[in-house]
Amino acid sequence: MKNNSTTLVSSVEHFWNTTILNISVDFNGLTTFHWPNVVGLVVMWTIIYLCLWKGIRLTSRVAVFTALFPYLPMVALFIRGMTLDGAWYGLKYYLIPDAQRLLNKKSWIQAAGRNISSEKKILFLKILLNLRTCPMGIWYWLGYYSSFIKL
Repeated sequence: MKNNSTTLVSSVEHFWNTTILNISVDFNGLTTFHWPNVVGLVVMWTIIYLCLWKGIRLTSRVAVFTALFPYLPMVALFIRGMTLDGAWYGLKYYLIPDAQRLLNKKSWIQAAGRNISSEKKILFLKILLNLRTCPMGIWYWLGYYSSFIKL
């Protein structure tokens, strides 16, 4: 007899498992490709191949672009956020603390409780930070081709 118990899954987990990872309950899902992932892999490996094929000049340009481009959307979103109604009140609330709440013992207890409950996230953050620093080796490699260094 089968146990038909249902478990609650958050919408984020459901989206991640069904749309991004395409997890199936049996091995029948292994017979087809997940085309969004295939297209993404082909695009990324094509970019990597072109960078290696064209050499250090294109690689350095790509590295400079990927390092500086994220600032453009951040500045655009910051300007958009500052033009919304009530943005200055929110900025004031964020930058000027309420001294009465800082002196309240209950707020410090709640902050410590949130810190303890987030210990599961700490391992994920450590892994994420390590993955973020791995590609930094390319900067050392590119530094050897700089015109400032004469070996």
